[in-house]
Amino acid sequence: MVILKLMGLMDLFATIVMLLIHYNVLGWRLPLSLGMYLIFKGIGFWGDFASMVDLAAGIYMIAMIFGLRTFLVFVFVGFLFQKTLFSLTH
Repeated sequence: MVILKLMGLMDLFATIVMLLIHYNVLGWRLPLSLGMYLIFKGIGFWGDFASMVDLAAGIYMIAMIFGLRTFLVFVFVGFLFQKTLFSLTH
């Protein structure tokens, strides 16, 4: 139960960082570590749709460090925020 809440908080942190990268507020170190967190979480829970989206969000976050910025940031932010709300309320 505690791990679920901790993962929810990490997803919230990743959501905020993803938005801050999109608007060029942050450097590359924190987004790289959170992108790797999402990638490892996606691989660790492989087989679930949400985990595959975590993997894609992590890859996208790392790609954002190199300048990729599209509307997909809002799709991933919405998904991660929804997962955060679900994990913190249940």
